[in-house]
Amino acid sequence: MRQLTDFWMELKPVDSYQIQTSGIISSYDRRIVTLLYQPLMGPDCLALYTTLVAEVEDNRICSQPKSHMQLLGLLNMGIKDFFDARIKLEGLGLLKSYQKITGDERQYLYEVLPPLSPAQFFQDGLLNIYLYSQIGAKSYQRLRESFSDKVIELEHYQEVTRSFQDVFAPYRPNQEVLIEETDEQPISGSEPAPIELDGQDFDLSLVLDLLSPNMLARKEVTADVIKAMRKLHHIYGTTEKEMVRFLYRAARNDGTIDIDQLRKIVRDSHRLANKHYPQLVSKTVTQNEITSDSLSAETSTDPLLAYFEKISPQQRLIDLGEGSASEADLQIIDEVMASQKLPEPVMTVLVDYVLNQLDGKLYKNYMEKIASQWKRKKIQTAKEAMELAVSEHERYKALKEKETTEPKARRGYHKAAKGRKEVLPDWFKNGATQEQTIETKKLDITEEEERALEEQVRKIKQNLKKGR
Repeated sequence: MRQLTDFWMELKPVDSYQIQTSGIISSYDRRIVTLLYQPLMGPDCLALYTTLVAEVEDNRICSQPKSHMQLLGLLNMGIKDFFDARIKLEGLGLLKSYQKITGDERQYLYEVLPPLSPAQFFQDGLLNIYLYSQIGAKSYQRLRESFSDKVIELEHYQEVTRSFQDVFAPYRPNQEVLIEETDEQPISGSEPAPIELDGQDFDLSLVLDLLSPNMLARKEVTADVIKAMRKLHHIYGTTEKEMVRFLYRAARNDGTIDIDQLRKIVRDSHRLANKHYPQLVSKTVTQNEITSDSLSAETSTDPLLAYFEKISPQQRLIDLGEGSASEADLQIIDEVMASQKLPEPVMTVLVDYVLNQLDGKLYKNYMEKIASQWKRKKIQTAKEAMELAVSEHERYKALKEKETTEPKARRGYHKAAKGRKEVLPDWFKNGATQEQTIETKKLDITEEEERALEEQVRKIKQNLKKGR
């Protein structure tokens, strides 16, 4: 199979194109694309989609021929970026592309498709999962509510609608009707193109062979169930053997399969086994576009480091909050990132470190102070951030140990600070030696707690002397 990244080289700016829509693309359709699809495909794809729609004249479904050079200038986009945006629209079911070659001339026809309706999108089982992963639980719920409304139940109403025959008189034979034939087709509403997976990487026959007839009949694996399984396999990487177990668990009392329950079971299983949500990743990333950070994440032997390199700081906050995060905390992260301009992996480590230091709380001034220090030190990777955090903690610990050796009169100023319990991230604890961990624990107790422990030790020694 030919790589997608090879095809953009065939497209030239001088090639002509025309745009056609399968029907009227409404302003409501454009709102759906902006709010539901843009988080998945990015602003370049949204710009291309809206531009193609705008080029089709009002109340028409076909544009005049133009060259790609004009379109690229309008979008302020290079040919490769245009191609990457185009194939993302194709993959999401928003665009179909056709090519016609006549001699040395190459022409393209782009058919712009409407998005799925909100009801179809949120029940898709593929796109909605990736959207949830991208924007988080609260934003997802707000979006869902913005496209929802209450339906008035009609059970307490009596219909009084008149029929066509009640309102209009019947046709009379002496009334002549002339309808002229034309080549043009009336414009109608357009139908979205649902995303279909070919299932080539999912062995359906193996699933059917593994099913026990005593537990689940094969006829219950309907076309809708097969579509759901292929999507779940694509999203979560669920194997055929795992899918069989999940099918058993999703079976109703009457032997049919509850597809919504199947999705929930697979999702919960993935969440227990993984610390991050599935991400929608394009196949069109070329070798030159892979950064050193992503390379280090792929080749790192430390799974936590690879996790920090891949995940966003906002998602780390959501993960630590078990699927939710407050708007205030998300805003703090956004503001610190905007002001300090640290790389995302560095900010992710910073969020993890600050949350553990402050017992699950975020304070903007505290985070900004550390962020500005890391920026001055030119920290660029998650590994560098973790190493710096460890070294700073060791320096802090040395200062605390020095305080314990000074006279109490000189330590009085720091007495309040010693009562605060310091909590360290798991990666911080794992990186320290057992001796360092013990020393850290000693510093976590207050003077009153230390005196109480000494009193307990004294009593134990007395009891031992008495032979108790």
